[in-house]
Amino acid sequence: MEAESGIYKKPWLLSRLRLIRRRIYTKIGELETLVCTDSEPIPFSERSTQTYRKIKSNQTWGKAFTCSWFNFKGQVPKGVKSQHVVLITDIGGEGLYVNDSNEPVSGITSKMCWVDKVQSTKGKIVIEFSDCSEGGEDIDIWVEGGFNGKIVQPYGKARFKKAYIACCRDDIKDFYYDYLALSFALAASEDKAQQKEISHTLKCAYSALSNYSSADVKGAKDILKKVLCKENTKEELFFTAIGHSHLDLGWLWPIRETKRKAARTFSNALKNIDKYIEAAETPEDFADKVVQLYENETLRKETIEKYPQYVREHFSYEQAWDLFENIFN
Repeated sequence: MEAESGIYKKPWLLSRLRLIRRRIYTKIGELETLVCTDSEPIPFSERSTQTYRKIKSNQTWGKAFTCSWFNFKGQVPKGVKSQHVVLITDIGGEGLYVNDSNEPVSGITSKMCWVDKVQSTKGKIVIEFSDCSEGGEDIDIWVEGGFNGKIVQPYGKARFKKAYIACCRDDIKDFYYDYLALSFALAASEDKAQQKEISHTLKCAYSALSNYSSADVKGAKDILKKVLCKENTKEELFFTAIGHSHLDLGWLWPIRETKRKAARTFSNALKNIDKYIEAAETPEDFADKVVQLYENETLRKETIEKYPQYVREHFSYEQAWDLFENIFN
């Protein structure tokens, strides 16, 4: 945990990371947010018959185990063309973005661990909208929301935080993660000479970002590459990283919430498999320990089998999705 904790012992480094991160997403428009709530999950087919109210930042929408539907509406500014457009949506809880056919697209959540605090956004709050905008597109999306309490469930209130349209600078985002990786390397290193080299490289790369133009970002990224792409002088270390979900079937929430959590988790895992499969060094990209979600017919139908065909097919790809026996049961 040296790298993880060490980065927080360097205020100057955290300050740079925060300043770089602010440039990744630029707000370009507002989203009108409507919400309806109930004590139990509201079926997709009944969402349009509910009574909705507008909700603004810092307003509450429920307590522990409150269920909801959020409807986000807006329009991409007409002058925003050929841009990567996303929706920043922090509902103060957990949510599943679904398409018009109620097929899961991606999960969002305000829940964070230490590593989430240094991601490009605090929490999983980004919904993809367009990789290359045309300008003037209407936005009308649905997110099934839930709130499972804060810190120690089932306490706390669900508080809506924000929802807006933004442009994503992918080049800055890529640079940010390179900078973050080298920052962790600095925090973990015990070699004085290596520390000096990395620290100097980080300083030079940050100084190259005079106005965050595309040329500036490329130049800064090239500076980092000089260290990131260096060959090891000592014995090489090979390792494999596999995404993993730990889903408690019925711990601090009802079983119904496990089903909803599974849908959010699986949709994000499959989205990442589709996005990063070509870059993977190993075919095992995601592992799930909760075999009950697959073996129990009711749970399977209410989580996996509600997915569209292209998602269901992933479950037959043994190289892309591994199931492990839950050793705790």
